[in-house]
Amino acid sequence: MYPPELKESLARIEITREKRLKEDYPRLTEEDKSALIRQHHPNFVDGGMREILVGPNKGNHAPDELAELLEGNSPVDPDAVDLESVDYNVDVLVLGGGGGGAAAALSAQENGAKVLLATKMRFIDSDTMEFQGGIQAADKPNDSPAIHYLDTIGGGGFANIPDLVEGMVCDAPSIIQWLESLGCMFDKEPDGTMCTEVGEGTSRKRVHTARDRLGSEIMRNLCDEVYNRGITVLEHSPALELIMDDKGQVAGAILINLETKKEVSLVRAKTVVLATGGDGQLHYQGSPSTDHYGATADGLVMAYRIGANLMLLDAVQYHPHGVIYPEQMIGQPVDEKVRRLGAKFANMKGEQFIYHLETQDLVTSAIIRECKNGFAMKTPKGLQGIWLDTPMIELLRGPGTIQRELPAMYMELSTFGIDITKEPILVYPSLYYCNGGIKIDAQGATSIPNLYAAGKVCGGVHGRNMLRDNILLDALVYGRRAGKAAAHRAEKTKLGNLTLEHIRKWQDELKKAGLEKRPISPKLVPDYAKHGKLMRADWHRRYRFELRKEEKQPRIQPVDIQEIEPILNKILDAKAPAVARARMLSGRGLSVDNKLDVMENVIGTKTCLGCGNCIDVCPVIGREPARRKRTEERSSMVLETILLGPEECDRCYSCVLACPQVDISIKQYVVNWRVVEVMPWLDSRISEAKEPDLYLFVEEALSR
Repeated sequence: MYPPELKESLARIEITREKRLKEDYPRLTEEDKSALIRQHHPNFVDGGMREILVGPNKGNHAPDELAELLEGNSPVDPDAVDLESVDYNVDVLVLGGGGGGAAAALSAQENGAKVLLATKMRFIDSDTMEFQGGIQAADKPNDSPAIHYLDTIGGGGFANIPDLVEGMVCDAPSIIQWLESLGCMFDKEPDGTMCTEVGEGTSRKRVHTARDRLGSEIMRNLCDEVYNRGITVLEHSPALELIMDDKGQVAGAILINLETKKEVSLVRAKTVVLATGGDGQLHYQGSPSTDHYGATADGLVMAYRIGANLMLLDAVQYHPHGVIYPEQMIGQPVDEKVRRLGAKFANMKGEQFIYHLETQDLVTSAIIRECKNGFAMKTPKGLQGIWLDTPMIELLRGPGTIQRELPAMYMELSTFGIDITKEPILVYPSLYYCNGGIKIDAQGATSIPNLYAAGKVCGGVHGRNMLRDNILLDALVYGRRAGKAAAHRAEKTKLGNLTLEHIRKWQDELKKAGLEKRPISPKLVPDYAKHGKLMRADWHRRYRFELRKEEKQPRIQPVDIQEIEPILNKILDAKAPAVARARMLSGRGLSVDNKLDVMENVIGTKTCLGCGNCIDVCPVIGREPARRKRTEERSSMVLETILLGPEECDRCYSCVLACPQVDISIKQYVVNWRVVEVMPWLDSRISEAKEPDLYLFVEEALSR
């Protein structure tokens, strides 16, 4: 819930809402647009950019924080590495576990390559997973790739590389078909045709959606496919440095195990695909970021050090409305659909100050202007924000619209006591996307032999301004293209002797430029000490439990037990933790729209809050301190980190009972009909009069 210091402003928003509903706020003139952006957009702030002092892009401008890392020293001592001691020998090494990396790994394997995928965090942790918007594809009769091309080129300020845009728009329809063949469930009309919407900068309805959870829908299926095909995945294993051979070709990478912080792996690979994501966690100019914690420009740094050409590094893009309160969600983007559905902006006086459907750069500049002029609200951390008045959606389109169209955002904010059907969201622009990156060709190849790239680490596809619903399309198209090209290249490649001579040359170059004391890069983890206020706060366990105890109503609509009983029994009878089995079952084609959707009604990645309740109450984990410690070190998305094998589970179903996302009727079913299988200690904690006390539940589980 919002703190007391914001209550007065909230009351003013309610009083002035009727006026804003009737207000037809004018669009800006071209002259006003130019003036607003140049005066207030972060890209035009003095001191935010500087020249790069060394390397292939010497003299080009980049954000201060990025330039410092590009000029950084390698964490690897070339004299201390035994290049003869190879831990993995593969055809294609994919660095990055998001949509682009997964697509590249699958494509390379389809084309006969032996593939290793290494990712800094867990495989499912990525910007793709968190993406709420849509994906463009010109697959309707009134649309075409040519029109999609023109929209993208125009949106990018004509700074795009034409061949890259052509490749993306031409592959787009086949990408949708490919995703659907893997099991992705897009929104559809009653006749089975794809639902499409108008997106930012689109002249046709071509944006395909899956409610407001497209990213998790895509990532869920890509992860399943990678594992089902037997592709080797190394989690918590980011790359520290690329390896070359004496022929000037990329020949692998050095990885470090983040869990031990000691183990280093040497991977010999005939080709490497960089899909390491963006740079949002560098927090340019102190901005919040929409990116996940792994987005620290690692791929850019490693590629630059071996001589890869970069481009458009000064073209930084901001999402105009990232959450600024609650602290647990700082920087998280609020879907553009909120504005399309009718939500408008309001400052502390309850006044609208910008037409709500203006482009991202204009809305970003207008919000920053309001904050500079003293018309913003302040959070307990001292951060500033503007109201995005979501209750207007319900008034304009009818009750239930938000829960139907924006279920993920509604449920996540409800977790913190904020009902966006009745209260607005406090927002501020978040660092969203750097349009610059590694320069690639139409097959994802860089200027360095055997090195390919895909996704946010690349530049040139979007010009100077990315149309939001092209972001996933870009990663998937060039992930698949780069994977295929890397596999074919690997067939012909003969590697020479491995070498790290490029590090010595880089050190010499830094010394000549007088830059010996530059920081170590890649950074690997964000600078929490410097950007503490902008980090999404850890959701402390005690606070989570209090929140659960205070909750009076179930999060989702009651379900018909008789209708889903066969599915429930399959889940509860399975030789696996009930929660984990629920996710597996949900990935086998149950629709988001039908009443048997286990993902909605039981538990799954779409509704998991990462609260940790299921881990806290698990008696198996509770009995083993070492295993419990491992679970505590991993936060969020508990389903992915539950450390139980099928034969270890006690089948007590305490995880189901403790989960705040499981419908109350399902909990009652578990207690009433499956209680004979519940462990004696759990049985003693359940009475007919009330649900078990969560504190006692946790304490007893952890003490066993």
